[in-house]
Amino acid sequence: MPTVHLSLPSQVYEELQEIAKEMGVSVTGLIKMFIREGLERMRAERLERMRSREDQATEVLMQVLARLDQFQRMVEERLTVIEGDLYRLRATVNTLKKRVNKLEDMVEERLYPVEVDTGSLYEAST
Repeated sequence: MPTVHLSLPSQVYEELQEIAKEMGVSVTGLIKMFIREGLERMRAERLERMRSREDQATEVLMQVLARLDQFQRMVEERLTVIEGDLYRLRATVNTLKKRVNKLEDMVEERLYPVEVDTGSLYEAST
């Protein structure tokens, strides 16, 4: 077992002797107990700091997830609106195409009228 040598001021050593005597242990036993308690307290404090950091990180992550959910809903809503607009635009374009085709046909009929052979109609009626 490793050995540790300490140099302590006389007042500190005397105080340790008094406390050790009250507790019924040696000064060395008292020092070991203080070291053990100090280490346990330090471990507990370190653990608490780690838990606190983890809790903070978890809270931040939860906020980020909530924000992402909000953005996802917003994007889905906008996508639905855009899809509806696109559907209406396609319907409008198809209607316009039909009108343009009709107009082209009308213009073509006026520019190039279909000639009806009136002679054959006359002959067929007699």
